Amino acid sequence: MNYKLTITRSKNAKCFYIQTTYRKRDGRLSSKTVKRLGNETFIRENYGVEDAEAWARGELERMRQAAREEKQWLVVELHPDRLIDGSERIFNGGDIFIEQVLSRLGLRDICEEISGSYRIKFDLGDYLTRMVCCRILHPGSKLSDFLNGSRFIERKDFRLENFYRALDVTGKEMDAMQAAIYRRSLASIGRNTGVIYYDCTNVFFETETDDAFRKYGHSKENRPNPLVQIGMFMDMDGLPLGMCVNPGNTSEQKTIQPLEEVLAEKFGLSRFVVCTDGGLGSRDNRRYNVTEDRNFITVQSLKKLPAHYQDWATASDGWRLRPRLKDDERTRCLDLYNIGEIDLDEYADDVFYKECLTDETAFEEHLIVTYSRKYDLYQKRLRAQQIQRAITKINRGEMRRPKSPNDCRRFMKETYFDSKGNPLEVITSAVLDQEQIDAEARFDGFNALATGLDDDPCTIIRVNSWRWEIEECFRVEKSDLDMRPVYVRAPQRIAAHFFICFIALLVLKIMQKQHRGMFPIGQIRRTLSAMNLTKLEGFGYIPSFNQTPLATAIQETAKIHIDRQINTPAQIRADYRLARKG
Repeated sequence: MNYKLTITRSKNAKCFYIQTTYRKRDGRLSSKTVKRLGNETFIRENYGVEDAEAWARGELERMRQAAREEKQWLVVELHPDRLIDGSERIFNGGDIFIEQVLSRLGLRDICEEISGSYRIKFDLGDYLTRMVCCRILHPGSKLSDFLNGSRFIERKDFRLENFYRALDVTGKEMDAMQAAIYRRSLASIGRNTGVIYYDCTNVFFETETDDAFRKYGHSKENRPNPLVQIGMFMDMDGLPLGMCVNPGNTSEQKTIQPLEEVLAEKFGLSRFVVCTDGGLGSRDNRRYNVTEDRNFITVQSLKKLPAHYQDWATASDGWRLRPRLKDDERTRCLDLYNIGEIDLDEYADDVFYKECLTDETAFEEHLIVTYSRKYDLYQKRLRAQQIQRAITKINRGEMRRPKSPNDCRRFMKETYFDSKGNPLEVITSAVLDQEQIDAEARFDGFNALATGLDDDPCTIIRVNSWRWEIEECFRVEKSDLDMRPVYVRAPQRIAAHFFICFIALLVLKIMQKQHRGMFPIGQIRRTLSAMNLTKLEGFGYIPSFNQTPLATAIQETAKIHIDRQINTPAQIRADYRLARKG
């Protein structure tokens, strides 16, 4: 602290104050009274000295010495009858930890390289960093990102139009930027890309008309609105790897190959195994991924297999028991089980499997079928509820085409004759379709995987079991990061918006990985958003958040602490410098 002694003179006596000099947010210098020492009479009577000014200068030196030793106590005088001024008082400090992760990903350096190709007069790195921080801390529109600038300790001279210009540049350079982020993350935190997972989702727009990019298509949420489709790759550690944005009417099966080409050309990734769900595992994609150094694992629908493979898959004999522990997979269990002759309740937590080679495509595939008693009971319980709903609709006289494959109306069919063969008066009567019910019940508890690998089936089953994490990534983007509504309309800006959500997701997943997955992403985001600091003009920033185990862990991992009783402006500036070193 830069302390100085201030003396005011009146007709009767001198008054002594110790003040400090600080710089306002607009750059001007100002003074703040730290301690009121009193007038000459007060000092002589209370401290027993003759020379009040000499004592005051001695007190000033003692405070300076304490400041040099960093042992000073700050005394703040507050009055219960005085009102606060209209300046900003509450600031968020969570952006310090977000910036540290972004520095490890080299976001500012990447933006600086890209900016050289465009005639822009603003710092692209500052704008993109701010949008990522706002997406995590205060998700909203780009206008809200601009207005929320007052909630950050570092207030920069941002202009609203530059946020949209930054989106234009980001949308054009999205592939190059995400490739550069991957390479930086590969060097700083490491990436596990032996197996990569791919999935798609779509986001609806609250408009009644489509355009060249926002198209009508099959909505995941069954909404009659124009859509934009998002595809994303994830590595084996659950970290987002790459993404693409396509018009809403694009077939999911046609999105994976172009993005794989981006991985090969820009990321330098050409050797991997792609794991997808059944909707993305078309024959063309399978053929594409058995060329060069790639391969695939995909969910196979048993209902779409030829009859002889269905009979083999649902037969009760020829099953092996999958070991429960990963280490036990090295020693394959060779005992064969007949699931029709054993008490399956004793194996409720186990998974049985069988394998064979198929020749349904131009190349030989490895078909792996699993059976789980727990999954079998779950499907039976779910179907019983759907049948009950179908009966209710029949009693009401309802009969419509099912809206989705899981609609209970798939168990209903129209009938024109009663049980004795007599024509019904009401032609639109409906009854339960027992054939459809039996056809579905045949596959209860069974799942199938198709792959071009000849690895151990237990390893392939285990790798596929992590596919839920990419669905979790989409859930986080939609629920925690408020990926929609989207407040921009130009295709490049829409793509850039989703790319900012992608970077924000990557930051949160990296922070989750740093804490070994002990905390869910939603909790990490809320903790960062709650790291508020209250400013005392002329003194510093007081923490206004609870010291939870997660808040402590975030600060310990970053080696940056904002949980001091008071953070001086110099300490806050040092924290930002440390964060930007990565």
